[in-house]
Amino acid sequence: MSPFLSKKFIVADTVSRLTGALTTPESAGWLTLVVAVYAYTFKIYYDFSGYTDMAVGCSLLFGIRVPENFNSPYLKRNIAEIWRSWHMSLSSWIRDYLYAGS
Repeated sequence: MSPFLSKKFIVADTVSRLTGALTTPESAGWLTLVVAVYAYTFKIYYDFSGYTDMAVGCSLLFGIRVPENFNSPYLKRNIAEIWRSWHMSLSSWIRDYLYAGS
């Protein structure tokens, strides 16, 4: 299995099993909720990152180069840096196509 598929199908799907307490937080203890919140952050990252890697790989098969979309977002200092390093292609698309006409 490729490392890209591993991100999604091994890491994200395995970690998502720990997020069940978020559906009924009133019946879970605080430690379970803390683990569930951290597990959810990893699940989101590895889901998006894995799917993005798969899209980049598939596009390369057709000779299309897709820009990078993630740059270690959880290592950033504030939410603005996290957004810029998480949604790099979305942010540039918004800047180029939505704000360009303003």
